[in-house]
Amino acid sequence: MRGIVIQINQIWERIIEVYKDKKLVLGFAPTRRRMYSEKPAIENRVRILGKVKALLAETGIELVDIDWLNEEGLLIDPEDVRKVEEHFRKAKVDAVFMPHCNCLLSTRMGKLPFVSAYPIKRLRAGAS
Repeated sequence: MRGIVIQINQIWERIIEVYKDKKLVLGFAPTRRRMYSEKPAIENRVRILGKVKALLAETGIELVDIDWLNEEGLLIDPEDVRKVEEHFRKAKVDAVFMPHCNCLLSTRMGKLPFVSAYPIKRLRAGAS
């Protein structure tokens, strides 16, 4: 987890530098597979969202969440991808952060055409 936090901090520093004169809107779309327990995924969502909000508080970057999507606030069902895409488009989201709260979900990421317009950076635990 420490490696992920270090990478996130480095990414944020670069984003702040590049977009310092522009209002940036970040879409937050955490994911979970149905086959895995929801409790750890929700706990990870809360922990990750707390860190993201702390980082954003210093930058003025606006956060657009998917907490309205379901009780967990997680992108689980591939059928919900279009709803999330529409929500992000209406909010004029500039970038999307899709943390995997308990499993890599490339299928969800790939089905979100909105995301494919942006570079994707995958973060792995322990990555340098």
